[in-house]
Amino acid sequence: MYNIINCFCLCVFQLGGYFIWFSKKNIFSHLNLGFCLVSIIIPSLIVNYSSFFENDILYLYSIINLVGAFFYLIGLFLGNKIRNVAIVDIVIEKNKLYTFISSENTIKQKLYKYSFNIYVLGVVGMVLSYLVMGFMPLFSKDPLAAKFFKNEYQDTYRRVAIIYRTSKIFIELMMPFLIFKVINKFKIIDIFLLVIGFFLIFVSLMRTGIGQSILIAISIYSCSKKDKVSFVLYIIFIFFIFMLGSSLNYIIFNLFSATSTQSTGSNWLQVVADGAPDISDHLSFLQAFTKLNNPYTFGLTFFGGLIPFQFKWNPSLWTLYIMYGRDDDFLSFLSGGLRLPISVWGYVSFSWFGVIFVPFLGGFFTGYLLKVIKLLINKISSYDVFYFLVFIYMNIGIVFTNFYQISIYFLPSFLIYYYYIYKLGKYVNKST
Repeated sequence: MYNIINCFCLCVFQLGGYFIWFSKKNIFSHLNLGFCLVSIIIPSLIVNYSSFFENDILYLYSIINLVGAFFYLIGLFLGNKIRNVAIVDIVIEKNKLYTFISSENTIKQKLYKYSFNIYVLGVVGMVLSYLVMGFMPLFSKDPLAAKFFKNEYQDTYRRVAIIYRTSKIFIELMMPFLIFKVINKFKIIDIFLLVIGFFLIFVSLMRTGIGQSILIAISIYSCSKKDKVSFVLYIIFIFFIFMLGSSLNYIIFNLFSATSTQSTGSNWLQVVADGAPDISDHLSFLQAFTKLNNPYTFGLTFFGGLIPFQFKWNPSLWTLYIMYGRDDDFLSFLSGGLRLPISVWGYVSFSWFGVIFVPFLGGFFTGYLLKVIKLLINKISSYDVFYFLVFIYMNIGIVFTNFYQISIYFLPSFLIYYYYIYKLGKYVNKST
């Protein structure tokens, strides 16, 4: 019963957008389908969590998710019905967006130009960063430590941290524009830059962002097609890619290891579940949290990600702090932190009030932003302007939908966005 409850509730947090926008063009929910399959649905079907965790922890986790999902849906439906939310409209420049979209053909070419310049800037910045650091994580002596810039790799990374992170984000965010540019008009220079950008991100071993960029481009292309076959094939592709990604470590280990000591489980589904242990991580974290007598954050982790380097209240580091130790030893742990659901973040922040308030507010902002973006997407036809709107929802709207984990790494997206707003505003005003 616990597995069924948690499977449903966790899927609500990821796929709730379908309740208010069930459409081929809702790629935000489509992209979460694969994550739900490998991280929630398959583990819930085949893992017996009662064999590893006490009933009290399973009960607490289930109630947190059930209450959180209920208030998340209330917030989602309410946000979708609200006409205006002033703070959101100001941040996303809603009125200007409507003006730009009404001039879709006018702004399309300019989007290409601005995005190309930002992408090239990102490539140059990453190349310079690797030269200054003197290593690429993939080719370093300790790739895992280098991936997270821990231990001996930390000092050299700090010298170029701002340039490195900003440049990496520039490449990841601008890559879909370049992909669509290649689709519309094939040029060798664009292909070359795509390959270089992909290589620079690949050797960083932090491949989630680049994978997401490629998937977003594929999603927009597939979901813009009118035939149903393309859409069905796209959904199958999403499921396959996420299942492959979840089992990739196991596949690589068995390909390159002469003697495999890694547990294979009974079948591929077990391998997939082992590769995405999110629910187990949630339960282990919650168990550690209760053993420490519930050290609530009172919202400090909401803004802890704005402080660079090893700040204790950074959400990623704080989860490791709770899980693995209350001293500096956790700083050397080779992990990027845990992916906790919004309901658990609410609980660890403000106890049961947080379980109600945090999911409700997250659902409210999600509902409102989806409403705004949906109306705009339904007005356009070009891939690049489609992605521009996806970019706004995923990288600007994130300060609202993900308000409980605001990060300093959101800043490059805002620099890009307001650069777009400024340049497009000048161009559209001049044209009219």
